[in-house]
Amino acid sequence: MRAQTTRGRRALSVWAALLAVLLTGCAPLAYGAPPADTAAPAPTASEVPSMPAPTKAPPLPTETVTVPTVPPVTAPADTVPPVIEGTSDRTVPAGESVSYREGVTATDDVDGVVDLEIDSSAVNLLVPGVYPLTYLARDSAGNETAVTVTVTVTEPAPSVSYKDPREATEEDVNALAQEILDSILKDGMTQRDRAYAIFKYVHKNIAYVGSSDKTDWIAGAYAGFTRRQGDCFTYFACSKALLTLAGIPNVDLERVGGTTRHYWQLVDVGEGYMHFDACPHNHAPFTTFLLTEPEARAFTEAMAWYRPNYYVYDYASCPVPVVGLDESERNPQPAETGPETETPTEPEAPAEPETPIEPETPEEPETPTEPETPTEPEAETQPETETIE
Repeated sequence: MRAQTTRGRRALSVWAALLAVLLTGCAPLAYGAPPADTAAPAPTASEVPSMPAPTKAPPLPTETVTVPTVPPVTAPADTVPPVIEGTSDRTVPAGESVSYREGVTATDDVDGVVDLEIDSSAVNLLVPGVYPLTYLARDSAGNETAVTVTVTVTEPAPSVSYKDPREATEEDVNALAQEILDSILKDGMTQRDRAYAIFKYVHKNIAYVGSSDKTDWIAGAYAGFTRRQGDCFTYFACSKALLTLAGIPNVDLERVGGTTRHYWQLVDVGEGYMHFDACPHNHAPFTTFLLTEPEARAFTEAMAWYRPNYYVYDYASCPVPVVGLDESERNPQPAETGPETETPTEPEAPAEPETPIEPETPEEPETPTEPETPTEPEAETQPETETIE
């Protein structure tokens, strides 16, 4: 009984020590240790060594960076006005029209091509006189350029009556051709440029109607210059008149074979003879200006479905060499033949004896003839108008 009491007391002492630790925060007493009042006193604040107070880290060295100020980039102000080129004084007969814009351009160094305004409000094309005409161009910056020219309206041109083309002479044709050449040829043009100016005039100023007067090339050219219409013979004849008067060598060509007739020429502008045909090709956008022989043949092949033998001609009889044409075609060599052998002649038959000539019968006196009945004049032959191309 006494032993149990002792163990109980010890257990209570242990629980008391644990409770003291929880309440005071002190370390527990070891079993069998002296009482709490005999334990060593806790150190005072003066006895506890002091720790130095933490200090802040020294500031890092700083460097001031100055960023240069970049001025804003601005485009320079556009102060240059547009340039108007191609203006000139113009003369026009009263009652006719004129194109003021043709050949005139307006460009700017910034905007490129700019609109061109034309003020023709002061011009009266029905009344002869001298009138101002103003061209104005403006760019996007508002810069303007104005050019003023004069338009001279003259008295109406007198009406001109032309003769029948079949009565025309070469002098008549040359007079008309010279007026045309004076208007389309300029100083400094090369022979090629002159030929092309003639090509463009004939090609653009004659309307294709499918038939023409083919009395001869003079009649064809006169009809083309005065009536401004015809077929390929007309284009050929007008080209021949202009080329010849301009001093450009040319040779006439005519289609061989095919189903229709066609006329054109060879022209030499210093580069050898080449094909020249101012007639429009309604079924093919093609320009026959100075074509070599291979180029002409390629077009002929391409057009075989529509017009067989388009540019086929008598190569053997061509009087001039053509650029690209094999000389063996132009001057074919005769076929070689063996030595000629004489055919034995048959002996002549003996001549028959001559028949004696009978004495002449005296002539009877002539019977007076009745006067001839005057014949009616022949009907005037109409010009040939076969459709060709």
